[in-house]
Amino acid sequence: MRHVLGLLVASVGLAVAAYGLASLTGGWLGTPPWWEVEQRLWLNRDGHARLAPRLYTPRAPREGREAISGSLVAVGFAAAVVGLASAWPRRAKAREA
Repeated sequence: MRHVLGLLVASVGLAVAAYGLASLTGGWLGTPPWWEVEQRLWLNRDGHARLAPRLYTPRAPREGREAISGSLVAVGFAAAVVGLASAWPRRAKAREA
């Protein structure tokens, strides 16, 4: 049972790392939810801020989005290593009689 759980953790970790890499290399798996934020406030021609209409909500890049993706890659690889290490068969200790 421990081997199956370790392999499951490793596969989920590799999937998370692949998603993080995809977001760093052009978003070929789609735009991640942390990549852009809705910018609901915008300025009129006279300089006053107002809420954007619900049909049109401009999206702006989030600061630190590359760091979030890089952290996702690191956590994914760490989970894969931990999962593989726990699924690795261990050598039985020699019993001394």
